[in-house]
Amino acid sequence: MNLEPLQDYVLVECDPEKEKSAGGIVIPENVKAPLITGRVIAAGPGVYQDGVFVNVKVSAGQQILFEQTAGLVVPSSQGMKEWRILKEIHLLCVIKD
Repeated sequence: MNLEPLQDYVLVECDPEKEKSAGGIVIPENVKAPLITGRVIAAGPGVYQDGVFVNVKVSAGQQILFEQTAGLVVPSSQGMKEWRILKEIHLLCVIKD
């Protein structure tokens, strides 16, 4: 599947959530982190706001952080990986090394 986001939408490949802590303890659903990290697969060009075109500020390959409930889950062409499509406004930050 080849997806190309439109306007200010961003396609993200979510990083897998940890099911166990470093010590081997299983982490229940109700205490998992409300934030998810992921990698930008593709980003739309931007959107017009008040007659001015505003470019999307993220690009493919960047690591980002967003809320667990943000965006829509889309089928991945890579099977087990989870992809989401989000509006740029739902991204919280870019993770820099």
